[in-house]
Amino acid sequence: MGQEALAAVRDFLGFSGWPGQIVRPDLGGRELEVTGCPGHHPASIAGYVPWSGFLVTGGTVYPGCLYTPDFPEFTASLKRLVGSCQGPPGHARAGLSHRDEPHAGPRLPARLPVPAR
Repeated sequence: MGQEALAAVRDFLGFSGWPGQIVRPDLGGRELEVTGCPGHHPASIAGYVPWSGFLVTGGTVYPGCLYTPDFPEFTASLKRLVGSCQGPPGHARAGLSHRDEPHAGPRLPARLPVPAR
């Protein structure tokens, strides 16, 4: 399922350089920057609105225990996410709830250090 979801996300958003590329989908004049953030899930993405500093991290940043089957990819995604923001985010929406899904990877602590730029 992970690879099928990844292909669907890449095709829908127009990624040609997954996961490091930043794509800007056409939202009718609104600017949104989307980047790949695999690690927690192969098809994880994050969105950033430059004019407001609003960051949507999805399952990459989560206020609780986080599971990841690929810790090196997860930490690389965190570094890319921090590097993609133009300054500190003004607002952030972090986390998704997957309480009913089985977890395949190691459990991470609730607080991880933020990678330095």
